[in-house]
Amino acid sequence: GTYHIHDDSAEKLLSVVIYLSPDNNIGTFLYKKGESTPSKQVNWKKNRYLAFSRLEGKTRHSYKSNNVDDRFTLVLNLLT
Repeated sequence: GTYHIHDDSAEKLLSVVIYLSPDNNIGTFLYKKGESTPSKQVNWKKNRYLAFSRLEGKTRHSYKSNNVDDRFTLVLNLLT
């Protein structure tokens, strides 16, 4: 599936996503404020991680799978 473009909730201080399985899939899309076209894609690579602190309107992101394989990630969030 696909998860829509969003900012993380205000309670999140830090998010870390680790791509676990499969070997190939689709990573994470990053967006500039007010835009619906990704400004960057973090490509899926097994055991790669993406870490970011939440900044209002600056850490907008979305993700999706290739609709062939299940997409397994480990997500760690540091909350207030």
